[in-house]
Amino acid sequence: MGGELVPGLGALQRRKRLLEQEKWLAGWALALAGIGIGLMVLHAEMLWFGGCPSVFGGRGPDRG
Repeated sequence: MGGELVPGLGALQRRKRLLEQEKWLAGWALALAGIGIGLMVLHAEMLWFGGCPSVFGGRGPDRG
């Protein structure tokens, strides 16, 4: 009888480990998504206030 519980416990431990890995991966994905959004906002603000030629067709926002 005791031998029947060991495979079940092993499967439970594997599932638990996979769930922990999934949480870890989801946390990293969320963090990287937040960083990416922050960088996009920062880039857009820098382009707007910096007057990047590629955004305004060769002219800045206040140059015509």
